[in-house]
Amino acid sequence: MPIKEALLIKVFVGALAPPAVIRQQLEQHRTLHLEKLAGYRQIEAEEFTHTETLSLDETLQYLVLRRGIRYETDWVEWCDEAIGLLNAVEANGINSIISDHPVLAANHE
Repeated sequence: MPIKEALLIKVFVGALAPPAVIRQQLEQHRTLHLEKLAGYRQIEAEEFTHTETLSLDETLQYLVLRRGIRYETDWVEWCDEAIGLLNAVEANGINSIISDHPVLAANHE
């Protein structure tokens, strides 16, 4: 199943835009995912305080909620990583970033 996410496309072709524009998009996306995450965490705190006594239906609902929490958490972490890399590229240049980043360095060899 292909992933169709507008932000990923913008980042993929991000060299065509000023880094500040890409950073702004990432920060907006991060904020949206933080808000969703907070909402999911509130549901978890209010509705699933005693997970050891959940019925099968409740357990399955909780499982789906946990997936939503993980999804939003992953987006926030990815946005943080992308923003950090953009900031570092602006400060130090792309070559130093590639050599300092373990994933990028391994893929650049």
